[in-house]
Amino acid sequence: MSAIRTLAVALVLMLLVPVIGAVALNPGGAESQQSLTDVLTPYTVSIGDVRDTISAVGRLEANRTVSLNFQTTGRVTEVQARVGDRIQTGDVLARLDNTNTQLSFEQAMLAYEQAQIAVQELLNSPTTAELTSAEAALAGAQGAYAAVFQSVSPEDITASELRYQQALQQVESLRQVRAYMSGDRPQQDYQLADARVGAANFNAEIARLQLENLRIRNRGPAADAGAGVALARLQLERARLGARPEQLAIAQAAVQRAEVRVTEAQIALNYTTLTAPIDGVVTRIGVQVGQPADLTSTAFEISDLSRLWLSANVDEVDVDRVFIGLPAEVRMDALPGETFDATSQQIALLPVMVNGVVNYPTRFRVESSDERLRAGMTAEVRVVIDERSHVLSIPNEYIAFDGDRATVTVLSPSGELRPTHVVIGLRGDTQIEIISGLREGDQIVSVPTDFMTEGQ
Repeated sequence: MSAIRTLAVALVLMLLVPVIGAVALNPGGAESQQSLTDVLTPYTVSIGDVRDTISAVGRLEANRTVSLNFQTTGRVTEVQARVGDRIQTGDVLARLDNTNTQLSFEQAMLAYEQAQIAVQELLNSPTTAELTSAEAALAGAQGAYAAVFQSVSPEDITASELRYQQALQQVESLRQVRAYMSGDRPQQDYQLADARVGAANFNAEIARLQLENLRIRNRGPAADAGAGVALARLQLERARLGARPEQLAIAQAAVQRAEVRVTEAQIALNYTTLTAPIDGVVTRIGVQVGQPADLTSTAFEISDLSRLWLSANVDEVDVDRVFIGLPAEVRMDALPGETFDATSQQIALLPVMVNGVVNYPTRFRVESSDERLRAGMTAEVRVVIDERSHVLSIPNEYIAFDGDRATVTVLSPSGELRPTHVVIGLRGDTQIEIISGLREGDQIVSVPTDFMTEGQ
């Protein structure tokens, strides 16, 4: 064979070898089967982010919603808000006819004021006429100090002694009543009892002085006149002190009772006006002017929209991976392509059944004040369980597992496919962190399952 012929044969063989190899790999022929290079998609190992998340679907809720109803019956006379109105705490929402309750309140106030006036009159200084009379009596006793008095009969002394003993018995009786009072009585009852004991002591002292006066008068006119002066002085002092203690205690108790009636009347009057307990937006009205108030139905509903929450049901297989404070992303059906930050805040202890699957209601605080977000919107939440930033990573589909052993297929620069064991870190939703076994820039491939089953 000449050199030229030999060269030609060699060239033909070089051209036929790849074709023969392809046919060997693909027995069905090029028209019915794909070649290996057609189905392998190389991936270049690079630096990126890995995120492990779980997702759930729910709805946006208001920060707080309160339902209000009237606490008393009556006809609705005013409705001062409409659905959608923004209101503040204390704003009047509606009123009932309060003619009778207003009258009761005014009467209670009048009785309270009169009771206060009665106490003040007792506390005021005695009148000029009362003091003048007592002072005149003292002057008369002093003027008669030197006069000669008639002697006193034994009957007068006996009667005076009896009055004194009766006064002492009254003191003792009131002391026993005070001592045996139970401990659960109102404070004003104890005050009244103390006042009565004090008044009885005062009366007993007067009776003693009167008895002493009679006895002294028996011993001589001068002594009798002296006792009369002492008695007149005591009576003047009593006039200057004003009301007796028991009178003041009774009057003060009347003030307290009147004050209680005022409070009760004020509460009844307040029940005829419905006011907002929180800042928010009126989301429902269940009353109309002219209709009677229904104590069991919602008259107003107010929602606090200053912050929105997402309430979603987390599957039982994922709930143990969720804890308070985890960051999350919220995507709204009504706002495609946009995400909003959120944070997990509440995880229910008791489950709910959704289509036969155990779920746990979880609330996420939406960290946004975007006015486009509205309560009731459907949303998907993705909870970030863990994440790694700026790490070596590959897509999940490029790695195979045999138990705990992870393997990738490396495509060498010469076209050779080489299985390689790798150590992985965080397994994310779409990417897996590579700890060792690969380097940035390596080419890896994933052979499709259907291609492998054809004996490729």
